[in-house]
Amino acid sequence: MKKHLLSCLTALFISLSIISCSNDIDDRIPKKRSTPTPETPATEKEIHITPLTDSAAAPQGGQQRGEDPSDQLSNYTFDQQVIITFSEGNVQVVGTPNITVRKDQAHLSISSAAQNVEYVLSGSASNGSFSLSSAHPYKLTLRNLSLTNENTVISLSNNSKAFVNIPIGTTNVLTNSISYSDNDNTAVLYSLGSLILTGEGNLSLLGQNTSGIVCQSSLRTTLSSQANLSVKVKKDGIRSKTAYIGDGGSLVVDTQENDGLGNAIVVTNGYVIINDGNYTLKAKNNALMASLTQRETDPFITINGGTFSISAWAKGIVSPSIVTFSNAKIDLNSIDTGVYGGKGIYINKGLYDFESTSENTLESELLVSLTAGRTFLKSLGTKTPINVPPTGVFEITGGSLLATGGKPEQKAALKEGSQVAFAFFSDFQSNTLLHLREGEREVFTYRTPISFAYLLFTSSKLLPNKKYDFYKEGTVREGEEENNLYKEGYYKEVLMQPILIPIRLLTPKK
Repeated sequence: MKKHLLSCLTALFISLSIISCSNDIDDRIPKKRSTPTPETPATEKEIHITPLTDSAAAPQGGQQRGEDPSDQLSNYTFDQQVIITFSEGNVQVVGTPNITVRKDQAHLSISSAAQNVEYVLSGSASNGSFSLSSAHPYKLTLRNLSLTNENTVISLSNNSKAFVNIPIGTTNVLTNSISYSDNDNTAVLYSLGSLILTGEGNLSLLGQNTSGIVCQSSLRTTLSSQANLSVKVKKDGIRSKTAYIGDGGSLVVDTQENDGLGNAIVVTNGYVIINDGNYTLKAKNNALMASLTQRETDPFITINGGTFSISAWAKGIVSPSIVTFSNAKIDLNSIDTGVYGGKGIYINKGLYDFESTSENTLESELLVSLTAGRTFLKSLGTKTPINVPPTGVFEITGGSLLATGGKPEQKAALKEGSQVAFAFFSDFQSNTLLHLREGEREVFTYRTPISFAYLLFTSSKLLPNKKYDFYKEGTVREGEEENNLYKEGYYKEVLMQPILIPIRLLTPKK
């Protein structure tokens, strides 16, 4: 009897042993009877832990980069200058090429019909503002400007393209001190037309009860790697109507302080494209959002690169259309859904660590697809990390994925042609060491950071039609880990510790 029990508690044939679990993500796959597993003698030999292998298939999803020559400052010549200097209770204007100037102490309003003009703003005023209406594209240079106003600090009330330039070595601070406003368009910086932020300097936008940047057209940040844009406001940090395109710079957008309530970056009727940049997004609401209702423009989100640290009290990244990740590094923590892409979520090359406190980590009505990269998903509550309905598609053609959370409620089949994946079903406690290997070849060594009921794993280290031994507990020597998954070190199991845990090989559906 003891010998028979030992035989049942040793090695598992994942390719053959498919345990029936009603809550499996792929429960429509026909079940097969397992063949008896030969008895395997216990061993104390150390097993070398190796890094994940980054297999890659052709990228899928959005390929948009938002390239537009008219958004490049180098394609313009601004050979006329208007020099504007603020001081307490006053503002000086030098150079007036076909412009109309109105002044009220340190509040300046300009109406311009001139072409090829650069407006250079400097100085400081505790009660000052700047307003410009231009019939032609222009350059607005902020050169160590410090302005505070009870309403919008800089208002660009024209449909012309505006280049806001932040020169290297400059520090600029704009503050909206209004105590209350029910106008959604009240902001530190407001633009009616297209707005392009460029330069290598520093710009801080502060708003007690307003948004940071409100643009009624498209907004683009073409900042250099040395540039810093900081937005700390109570309402939306950056809000544009038709598009947000990020091409670089270091951006900190914070709406969590002072009882904030806004989104970090939101496009109300358009799309988001981020090609590069270092983003820190702290949102009292959603962190990065394209319009929740599909209107005139497809509200997709395409991230082609960059580094992101995201904290959201609501959703992390959300679009009713397609969300695509490529060549990015993203750390995301949200209370609500981590990433929502109504029409699909595509994960290509990159490193992704997504965590939701109470909801699904990835959710789509139609599709979740992984082609490359390393992806870690954690749902800390009872929700499954990946939520795709039975009518949708779950596809893995490359990359590595480790997802933990509650047992799946939605059940999408793994698409034909997907790489091998498996799921564990058990009540895993936090700080439990799990180990999977084929012979002496390590596949998976993981120390659980939290308690969970479901674990899904796929990697090119996991091969079909192989015999795998699964161990619980043990020790790791000289270990080096990434998101609790060991990539270096040596594993030694506890004597006689291989265990039987419900496992389902996620065989692709034909």
